[in-house]
Formats: sequence, C-alpha cells, structure tokens
Amino acid sequence: FMLLQSTNVTLNLTNVSLETLFKTLERKSNYVFFFKENVLQENEKVTVKAQNESVVSILNRILPPRQLTYTVKGRQVIIVRLPRKEERKSETPVEFKEYTVKGTVIDATGQPLPGVNITVQGTTQGATTDLSGSFTLQIKDSKRVLLVASYIGFSTKKVWVSGETHSLKIMLEESSASLNEVVVVGYGTQKKAHLTGAIATVPMDDIQDLASGNLASTLSGMVNGLSVSGGDARPGENARINIRQNDVLSDIGGTASEPLYVIDGYIYPVEVKIGDVTENLGATAFNNLDPSVIESISVLKDAAAAVYGARAANGVILVTTKRGKQGAPKISYSGTFGVVDEVSRAKMLNAYQYGQLWNAVR
Repeated sequence: FMLLQSTNVTLNLTNVSLETLFKTLERKSNYVFFFKENVLQENEKVTVKAQNESVVSILNRILPPRQLTYTVKGRQVIIVRLPRKEERKSETPVEFKEYTVKGTVIDATGQPLPGVNITVQGTTQGATTDLSGSFTLQIKDSKRVLLVASYIGFSTKKVWVSGETHSLKIMLEESSASLNEVVVVGYGTQKKAHLTGAIATVPMDDIQDLASGNLASTLSGMVNGLSVSGGDARPGENARINIRQNDVLSDIGGTASEPLYVIDGYIYPVEVKIGDVTENLGATAFNNLDPSVIESISVLKDAAAAVYGARAANGVILVTTKRGKQGAPKISYSGTFGVVDEVSRAKMLNAYQYGQLWNAVR
C-alpha cells in the first residue's frame, strides 16, 4: 500500500467510464486493477483532473461517492463495492477461489511453440509450455487476471482470463525488432566491437602508396593467416593468395586452393577453364583493381565464410569499392611508374655456332 501511495500520476480525463480510468491508471502506474463485471455501474461517467497526484488520493476521491472501495495485494488493486449499511454486519469478506487455466501457444503458421513463458502480471505465478505448446496454470487470489506470454524472437502478448476461461489459444507473432538483431556479415555490415567471427580487415591507408605491380602483392604481411606467394618471377605475373595455408590440399590432389572473391556483391567463379589453363576470374579482377578505388577489404576465414557455402571452403576476400558521396566535388590524382627488366642477359649462339655445336655432339 505504501508503494501505491508514493506513486504519482497526471490525469486529464473528461466524462469517461470507470473502466477507462482504471486502464489509464494501469498504464501509468504499472499496477493491475481487478473488478467483477457487476461492480461497475453501466453508463457511469467520471471526470478526473490530477497533476502529479498519488494514485491512492485519486481512488479515495473517486470511489467512495460511488459506493466503491479497494484493497492492494502486491501489484494488484482489487475494486469491490461497499456493502449497504444494513448488510455490512452479515456480509462476509470477498474471497477469490482458485481456478485452473489451460491453453496452447502457437505461431502465425499454427505450429506449437515450446518453452514459452506464461506469467500472471504483477505476481510470481507462471508456467512454461511443453513440446506440444500446451500449458496449465493455477490462478490464485484473483478473479480476473492478465496473462503475459513471452518468447525469444516473438512479440509479447497479454490476454485477460477469468474463472470462466476453460480453454485458451494464444498466437504469437514474430518480432521484427528481434530479427534485426541478427546480422550476416557476408552480406551486410557489423560494428567491429561486436565482431565475433574470424574476420580481418586490411588497413587501406597502409597500402595506398606501396609500389607493386598487382594488388595481391600489397597484402603481404598485412593480415594474420593470409599468405602471398609469387608475382615476381616474370613481368605481369600476379601473386597468389592463400588463407591459412589452404594450399596444402594440393598434396592430396586438390586443385582449387585460392579463396573466393566477392567484389561489390558479385561472386566471381573460382575455377574457369580457358583453353588448357584453369583460371580464378576473381583473382584476376582483384589484381586489376587500383588501391585508390577500394573502400575496404575484408578477409573471411573458416566458419565466417560459411555464408557463401562450399565454394568458400578456402576463405573469402570481400572487396567494397568507393561510392559517390554528397558534398562538393573532389578531384585527386595518384600515379606510379615502374620498369621491370632482367638482371643480366645470357649470351646466345648464332645459327653458324649452333650448327657447329650440333655436328660436334653427333
């Protein structure tokens, strides 16, 4: 009672029913109001103006002139009608009998939901649905109670029940707010502080000014678990990237050891046969990119790449290029120039010398 007395609310209700008044108090005070249907008189209207006034003061002002009173049990406020003067001595106190509520909880498709929490609002009474979505709840102390059904991923639902409620069916709807909490990194974005998968990002500022003939060579030493090989044997040759030494599969007959490349959402084929040569088109497209046009490079390892299926068994290189932004136009230029030449050139035989050598060895 003391907690209810210290609960203040502000009301501005004009010509409303008592039921509307009690619902407004429920919403603003977190208390639940109970009453029998025959307690409130039909068509009885009230006007309540209160500015930061306690709930107890409002009830004491509104209820007695209408021959009503109330009792407080925990978070429940029970409204009863005052007995007439001639009946007060003989009338016994109002007692609420226990009753049982049985029901089933289903989803929007009609499938039962196991593990749903069913509680009586304002009390510690509750139950949990079984594998068939059914529950049985023993209601105590009240005639009319509010059941609250809650389940992870679904919106909470409240249902009024009474002793006349024999069978109950509650349908829960999926909560869009809960679904939005699930983020797929492969097709979206996620804050680095919330990142739990084996995903690494390449610091783009560190590779902008590196002099290299292809983009793959600039990643050498930038990411843990990413190895770069080749690219320096002959002019125009691209380096090869392997994630967590997946090239060891070649020892048992495996042919594809390079990762899957996803550039701006497009998934490039891993193995394409061009003539007698098998080529990774994603690696070719990746090495054709200039570091200045790349917004971010992410390396997905192990289970983090599972969103792309079996083709990502060797990992994923996820590339996002820069987009236009609002604001004043900006023009920038960066260029590199390099020459690749052999260290020394071996002396070759001319045709006459080759002929002499051929005749000598015959």
